[in-house]
Amino acid sequence: MGIIKRITDGALGLLFPPRCPVCDCIADNRQLICPACKSALPYIKGKVCEKCGKPVGAARGLCPDCQRAAKSFTQARAVWMLEGEIKEALYRFKFCNRKDYAPFFSKEAAQALEGWIKEAAPEAIVPVPMHKKRERERGYNQSLLIAKELSAVTQIPVRNDIIVKTHNTKPQKELSAVERKNNLKNAFKIMCDDVQLKSILVVDDIYTTGSTADAVAKTLRGAGVGNVYVLCMCTGKVAAQSAEHK
Repeated sequence: MGIIKRITDGALGLLFPPRCPVCDCIADNRQLICPACKSALPYIKGKVCEKCGKPVGAARGLCPDCQRAAKSFTQARAVWMLEGEIKEALYRFKFCNRKDYAPFFSKEAAQALEGWIKEAAPEAIVPVPMHKKRERERGYNQSLLIAKELSAVTQIPVRNDIIVKTHNTKPQKELSAVERKNNLKNAFKIMCDDVQLKSILVVDDIYTTGSTADAVAKTLRGAGVGNVYVLCMCTGKVAAQSAEHK
């Protein structure tokens, strides 16, 4: 089966070569992005909040966001800041059917956060679920696509049967920080009678206020999961530094 898959993937690569998620030119099959475009992306570097992973400059410990409100997840980390070309690429991936970007996002996450993932030692990757109505409208769950590709790289199994979203809530981007939290109250439900997992890696595309990650983690921990780690492609700035959250 492995040989057949490699042959199939090779043939598809010749017929439909990967496109750079930034400039849309044909990209190298291994890198999946143009070198010049990759070098311009806002990778997260330096000190980050010990809890949510947002850059904190020279400070140590928790960012102002996490100091103000406790989070249910163990830790969260992201690959890039939510700005510039990568923000536009995520938008196309999420809303414009560019599902072909999923291998790029997962590969970058596996490389940038390799040490952190190993330390977290998750027994399963759990994508943030979408409500079935919204998933039908969009045609796919972008978090599930990333989770599957990340699983192929890390060999950590995907569990898409543990948690579901039962309420078709308003889009988070339209709400304030307080409204986001209230919007997700009781929005998620555990589907398993007993989730016997010590550590789970939740995968999502964007982390801003952390309301979605917190709601998912709270539900999972209520079902008995010991540690819930959250991996996102992009994160926003600390709210105190960002006008959109004031």
